[in-house]
Amino acid sequence: MDRAIQNTFTSLFSSSLTTIAGFLVLILMRLTLGKDIGLVMAKGVLIGLLCTVIVLPPMLLIAEKAVNRYNHKVLLPSFNRLADFDINKRKILALVFILLFIPAIIGSNNTKLYYNLDRSLPQDLDSIVSLNKMKKDYNMASTHFIIVKEDLSNSNLTSMIDELEKVDGINSVLSTHSVTGVTLPAEFLPNKLRDNFVKNGYQMIMINSEYQTASPEVNRQIEKIRNIISKYDDEGYLTGEAVLTDDLTEVSEKDFKMVNIASIITVFIIIAVAFKSIGIPIILISAIELAIQINMAIPYYLGQTIPFITSIIIGVIQLGSTIDYSILMTDRFLHEYRKTKDLNNSLRVSVKETSKSIVTSALSFMAATIGVGLYSKMEIVSTICMFLARGAIISMLVIIILLPAILSVTFPFIKKTTKNLV
Repeated sequence: MDRAIQNTFTSLFSSSLTTIAGFLVLILMRLTLGKDIGLVMAKGVLIGLLCTVIVLPPMLLIAEKAVNRYNHKVLLPSFNRLADFDINKRKILALVFILLFIPAIIGSNNTKLYYNLDRSLPQDLDSIVSLNKMKKDYNMASTHFIIVKEDLSNSNLTSMIDELEKVDGINSVLSTHSVTGVTLPAEFLPNKLRDNFVKNGYQMIMINSEYQTASPEVNRQIEKIRNIISKYDDEGYLTGEAVLTDDLTEVSEKDFKMVNIASIITVFIIIAVAFKSIGIPIILISAIELAIQINMAIPYYLGQTIPFITSIIIGVIQLGSTIDYSILMTDRFLHEYRKTKDLNNSLRVSVKETSKSIVTSALSFMAATIGVGLYSKMEIVSTICMFLARGAIISMLVIIILLPAILSVTFPFIKKTTKNLV
């Protein structure tokens, strides 16, 4: 147990630290959903690490007799053939590794996302049934709300409403002005009705649109409405589901790019420090990104549209799991090479000895998520869990099949850029 802890601590600590750092990057997001997920996941990995290195060893020693008594035949293969295949076909596998980036990046960049969250809810919910009925019976797909100053003159208000009614896709414009007109003062309205539209020095105008939330048509419509509002009240506001969704699109796209860049830089630094190498983090991050890009590209080739948050969450969580697999294999490879100075044998031993752990971990990850993915009626939950299950298998295959070939082909570069490897 003493040797086990010493020999595995570096890979355990490095993989956990990179995973935690990847999750903590989500805190930088302006979208608070990402912050919450990042904190919970980072905390979970830290607790898992402490339990693994502090609690698990004494538990195994205490239960040693029971473990030995109920020992059974290993169900997984020895992976000898896989190790030989990786070494004998390394040049072909390295070429496959490079070529896979082309369809993966094309598919990932063109995967369609949707931002209207009501789509991810079960369609038999009362709220969704009512919403669909309103869309069908009243041709009202979305509603905008305009907030302008209460003291806006009747003539300006009339002109603004006239312009709003001429915007493509606008069904109706409703305000106190709709009831009073130009001549009747708003004070003549009952207080109960007036309080629905006028309060605290502002008045509200409600606009019904026939365009679907998150559609290109409604986004163009929002831009036109904003231009009209600014002509009559430079402090006016526009809000509503479609407007919020438009803002969500802009915020999430910026968050996604920022999280991707920050997580890659953070992981690169941690791996570089842990392995005292510049070449190793380049190789490992390339393998990780290939696995993530393949997973994100599949919906494009299947003609699927996925929830917007999926790309952010999957990118970070799959990065966390894949980095664990890659560090485990690379650490064992370097350990064997420092002992024997034999490249092929070191690769053979690392593939044979770590593949069992990687396959077990990946299958466990898949088993933990695929059930929720198949059962959940919420599309956003189902999609994320199915992506996680599929990503675990993709990451496993990339690491145990392609990574050894890449390590072999690029070993001269790794040797020159890694301390104490000569």
